[in-house]
Amino acid sequence: MKQKLIHLTFTLFVASVLQIPFSPVHAEKKGKGFMVQVRTDKGEIPVRFYETEEHHAWLGYGEYNHPAIPIDMTGEIFIPDCVTTPDGHRLVVNGISRGAFQGCRNIAKIHLPNTIQYISDYSFQFCSSLREINFPGKLKVIYPLAFENCNALQRVFMRNINPPFVYAEGVFSERSRQTLTIVYYFTNKYVTDPYFSKFRYSTELIPSYSEQQP
Repeated sequence: MKQKLIHLTFTLFVASVLQIPFSPVHAEKKGKGFMVQVRTDKGEIPVRFYETEEHHAWLGYGEYNHPAIPIDMTGEIFIPDCVTTPDGHRLVVNGISRGAFQGCRNIAKIHLPNTIQYISDYSFQFCSSLREINFPGKLKVIYPLAFENCNALQRVFMRNINPPFVYAEGVFSERSRQTLTIVYYFTNKYVTDPYFSKFRYSTELIPSYSEQQP
């Protein structure tokens, strides 16, 4: 208990120094949610987004822990870097909100655009068929339990040179330490990172990403 309290205190101190927002949730204004057709390897599906107070787009329902995609979706999904609101405003997608993919047990790969900076808590929890995901180069923060019980996860591609900030244990499940390989650019910052150093590593070629060509 004492060690957990020390860890939490240190985490809050670092977060305040780096000016990292503690809450991953942006309050959703009434009427700001909207649906966008997003490409997958099998066609297009409707995906829920909302506009934040900072006039960015986040995938999901904001403060509500609810899947933003059809829960029975299978295969791969390519998240766009920008979406257009019903009134014609173009918004950069820079976050995945709480529970946006939670319980989507048949999705195998998720491709995130380079604009994503925040991955909220429970975002991909119980995505039990998820095998691969790429973390974009601008990713800043991953919140707790984001990938809890993603036990099929085999490879995570790290496009950013510096590891993202992790608030606490539980971003990945404990089982992932034996099955998950971190694929990263030629840097030793992941190997020495307090959280990411616990996993296996590879420096294989990281594939290019384009939401235009799933």
